[in-house]
Order: sequence, then C-alpha cells, then structure tokens
Amino acid sequence: MDSSALLKGRIWGRLCEDIVRCLTSDFDRSRIRTYRIMRYLVSFFFVFLSFLPVLTQACLVYYATFPFDNDKPFVGKIIDNGIETCSINMTYNEHWRWQALENEKDWEREEWAWKPWHFTCTKKLWQGKIKGNNTHRTYAAELGVGLRGVTYHAHGEKFWFNPDTVEDVAGERWVYSKKLWCAGK
Repeated sequence: MDSSALLKGRIWGRLCEDIVRCLTSDFDRSRIRTYRIMRYLVSFFFVFLSFLPVLTQACLVYYATFPFDNDKPFVGKIIDNGIETCSINMTYNEHWRWQALENEKDWEREEWAWKPWHFTCTKKLWQGKIKGNNTHRTYAAELGVGLRGVTYHAHGEKFWFNPDTVEDVAGERWVYSKKLWCAGK
C-alpha cells in the first residue's frame, strides 16, 4: 500500500470516507474499532460530567400553611435534598398552652417570654462531611415569633431564613414557602 495514497485518502482508486472499509487487515480494523469505542466512552464521560453539577446541587424546600382559625393546625415541612427531615402539625391554641406552661416554670421571670414553635425532626443522623470541628449531626428546626423566621440545624451547620408569605383569603390561611439553593431558581 502506497503511503502517498493513504495521505490523499485514496486506496485502490476509491475515496475512503470510512477507513475501516478501506483497510484490509483485521489488526487495523480492530485498532480502529477500539479507537471508536474509546472515543464514545470519552464522549459519554464528558456528557456525564456536564450533568454532575445538577445531580449534586443542594436544595432546601420549606412549605407551611397557617389557618386563620386557632383550632386548625399549622402544618409545615422542611425537605432537604429530596428528604423530608422536619415537620410540624400544631394548632395555635396548643402552642399557646405549651408556651404558658413553659413560662410558669420560670417564676422569677417578670415578663412573658414568647417561645418558638419547634418542629419534629427525623432521628436519622447526617452521614455526610461536616466542616471544621463541628460534630453536630442531628436535624432540628424552629420558627420564631410570628412564624416569620425559620432556624434549621443540619449538616453540622445552622441556617436561618425568612419564608415568602402569601395571604390566601379564600382558603382562610397564610401560606409560607421558600426554596434555597435549588436548581432552576
């Protein structure tokens, strides 16, 4: 086989668009097939890498409703990376009674102390990497006075945020929501 013919892309007078069909040796064909397979694998790997940031993106979702009626429950949940970690289901009257009992325990206090609303959180411990010397692996959450500020303990860190609030007059409730670090936001 003439090397000048290979450089021109012609073998036996044919224009070689597919080099596998132009070469006659099985050894050359297997090398070219191996090359193609490797090229596809490398392409697939880079496509996978392009999706990796989306797959590892953190996402924290908070959603809650607070009815205008004090006997209906305030219902809320925190979803951390697709897993519901904390929830609450308590009426305003139940919280008021609990708050009064807590204030009675401290007889020396002269003024009333507003108590936060505590969430019930999963007992499962965080298994991921924790920054610094922190060893706190449990989940915890609470709402401040007026349900305006959420404090969330997770991943060895403390997060605080104000949810977006909408008054649903027809549904006779307040609707709270917040998405943090979610893709597409």
